[in-house]
Amino acid sequence: MLSRFLDAAAELNADYVVRVTGDNPFSDPDYASALIRDVVKRGADYGRTQPLPLGATVEVMSVPMMQRLHAAMADPNESEYLMLYAFAPDANRCLVHEPDAAGHRQPELSLTVDTSDDLSFASEVFRRLGGRRVGLTAILEVAKDLLPARRLDAQATVKVPSGSMSFAALQEMLHERAMRSERQAVAVS
Repeated sequence: MLSRFLDAAAELNADYVVRVTGDNPFSDPDYASALIRDVVKRGADYGRTQPLPLGATVEVMSVPMMQRLHAAMADPNESEYLMLYAFAPDANRCLVHEPDAAGHRQPELSLTVDTSDDLSFASEVFRRLGGRRVGLTAILEVAKDLLPARRLDAQATVKVPSGSMSFAALQEMLHERAMRSERQAVAVS
């Protein structure tokens, strides 16, 4: 995956890559725009918005950082877990946008699409939205009756390159990395 990003960046002569994965159809375009602007403005290597629901954020990465990661990776297949390598404030200049909207701060909520149940949920939300381009506030509003079933169990298992860890341990690791990163509050409508 990292090789594909680097190939596309080279073809487009890009300095940064915005990573929005296909299993995250509810990535918020307003948070993404603000993050792109600030990562580029500050010359950061890596940027993310957290804590948002799983599947609502994007990542912004500098091409030089991705080149360093690619050269250092022992197993290129592990680039599926790119965030775990890129979001490394001891090695990379990381920027974390922290959402002002308390209702958006729901990292235990999953909006990602990995299973057939997830696809059913996403299809229903898109049906309710009626094709409108909206941000996270509207998505959470139209889906509010469906959200209790979308909460992740803190002890659920999450795959990582070294094996697996609990969802709670992953969230703690991300929080710890955010605390060592440059942080900025961000508001979107």
